[in-house]
Amino acid sequence: MAIRQRKKDRSNDRSNNQKNPPPSNQAPTPKDSEEVTAWETISRHPAVLGLVFLGIPYAIYCSYFFLLLQKPHWISNDLLRPAVSMADERQVLIVGTMSSGTTQITHELHDILNLEVGHEDSDTNWKFVRDGSISWFHGIRFFPAFSEHRRKVPVKLCRVANQFITSLNHPYAANPGLFTPPQYEVSHLHPNFSKYWFKECVRIMWTEYGCASRGDCPTPFRKTLIQTRKPTKIVESLVAKYCKQDGSDTIMGMPPTSLIEFLDALFPEHNFASLENTCTSIMANYVLLYYNMLLDAYDRGDVDGMYHIEDVTLCDVAQFSGLLNKTDTVFGPNYEFVSELCNGDNAPGLIGQHRNVINQGRVKIFDLQDKDLEKRMLKLHKRMGY
Repeated sequence: MAIRQRKKDRSNDRSNNQKNPPPSNQAPTPKDSEEVTAWETISRHPAVLGLVFLGIPYAIYCSYFFLLLQKPHWISNDLLRPAVSMADERQVLIVGTMSSGTTQITHELHDILNLEVGHEDSDTNWKFVRDGSISWFHGIRFFPAFSEHRRKVPVKLCRVANQFITSLNHPYAANPGLFTPPQYEVSHLHPNFSKYWFKECVRIMWTEYGCASRGDCPTPFRKTLIQTRKPTKIVESLVAKYCKQDGSDTIMGMPPTSLIEFLDALFPEHNFASLENTCTSIMANYVLLYYNMLLDAYDRGDVDGMYHIEDVTLCDVAQFSGLLNKTDTVFGPNYEFVSELCNGDNAPGLIGQHRNVINQGRVKIFDLQDKDLEKRMLKLHKRMGY
């Protein structure tokens, strides 16, 4: 009986072990692990993190500009300013060469007169530039229309522009995105981006270059102005910007190759690479060509006015731009604000020169060492009214 009882006990023990197995130290099966950590795995995936921390904020950022600039009527017709398309008229276009103070006047028009103006930018779909643009490269509008000698300018410009933009960190040269929304909306990550950028660049150059003399500029401005600075001061600033080595007082023999190639493409009738009188001569010739073409346009009546940046107040520029004349103001509230400011006791004085200061007295040009070039510079001084 005792033996049978022990067998029965062992049988019961086996039965209890099957119903309640002892705890195991083994890891859970992969299936159990997936069920427990599936959400954690998904939430920590780089793609999900990128969407949360980059994708969603970028979508909100783009939606902000899309709604305010392209679809403001979706929010309110009364509270928000109407959209301005590329074909709609803006208030003013101010053109002047590099180092003529375009950055300074852009900031003052924006910060003090509350105008929506852009520096080297006209794309109202994604930028607050609905009142106008201040630019050196938009000056190509007033260059001579394409003759047989100049028909290859767009292709040459766009071939060297990308190198000029990247090598000198200069985004304001033949960059199609600064004029109109692109027809070929291709991401920078697209394998054919360079191909489409080039096609877009050529299209824009054909459209913009010389359009004032042809009378077919795609974006109209109520007023167009030329901003000048003493030509010798411009040359000094350009030499300091492009021909100095690490801020030292030593002037390099020649500017960067990409700049020379770009100027050769922009002015095909002049061979900058053949000049032997170093950087000063190259910059002086560039200033002469650029401003003489703009002044020719002024003489033809393609430009409404010209002013010296050294001698004017911000309200003078506002008057030249038509903002102190109600009938000349494109967006009515601008007239109310600007006229009240300029006719009040706190009207701004002479325009300062503290933005984007390059030279700071390091380069002084007293003698160009080229008598013909000196005569041409003096003639330009007089033509500008200095």
